[in-house]
Amino acid sequence: MIAATESEYRRFRDLARRELGLDWTRDKKYLIETRLGQRLEQLGMDSFSAYHKHLCGNGGPAELQYFFNTITTTKTGFYRDSSDFDFFRQEVLADLRKQVGFAPHGAIRLWSAGCSSGEEPFTLAFETLEGMVPLSKQEPSLDLRILGSDINTDMLAIGEDALYLDQQMEGLPLPIRKKYFKPTRGNGRTAWQVASNVRSKVDYRHFNLFDRRYPIATKFQVIFFRNVLYYLDRSLRQPLLDRLVNCLAPGGWLFLGKVEAGYSMVGMKKIHTNIFHKTP
Repeated sequence: MIAATESEYRRFRDLARRELGLDWTRDKKYLIETRLGQRLEQLGMDSFSAYHKHLCGNGGPAELQYFFNTITTTKTGFYRDSSDFDFFRQEVLADLRKQVGFAPHGAIRLWSAGCSSGEEPFTLAFETLEGMVPLSKQEPSLDLRILGSDINTDMLAIGEDALYLDQQMEGLPLPIRKKYFKPTRGNGRTAWQVASNVRSKVDYRHFNLFDRRYPIATKFQVIFFRNVLYYLDRSLRQPLLDRLVNCLAPGGWLFLGKVEAGYSMVGMKKIHTNIFHKTP
């Protein structure tokens, strides 16, 4: 394995912060050595300095995206931190029924920011369909759109394919699994594909939360932004939260990760440690 010097590591640390806002104040040298070492070998390079020069020069956007995909954390799962979805089911959907009702033009817009491989936006879709459709009895008339965004294109491709292996299905309630998945086969293994009526409700989009502008023209009633802040530079967290609050409709809800405590935002009431409600 090719080793990185301290100065080489600092260059990558600075690049990760500048482009993605990542906090590598703790020593992450092992991360670039283990995750990028094979890439150096593929490119016939013998030092991280050579790769950094390539990354910031002739490698272009494609190599930079490879770097983003390699260094970002992608842990997720269906119904991860299930108590958040209990609250979503019991409180948020009840609130949405009051806000939106079942008027022909009532729209429900949700955003899973940092969605990784798609389990979270699909879970939001399952819960919203279960909570809203039984009352309306008219699923096609439910104007539900869910945005799943991430910087990692490899993970977004999984969400777009909506194919999951058995180990990825852990945490799914059996009735949800039976209703919203169908078995299929790929690469000699059994996989499970999300039903088309759910896939049609979710749009996946590639963009960086630190982009100057977001390619979004709507306001959301709910934003899930869980387990992302933890990895970001502390000085960048509050401004990013304030940007997300601006993307919420009045009366909207913001969910952070369970370990992401101690934050406050103007115009937002803290309901739980990690759940906030925007002033209507």
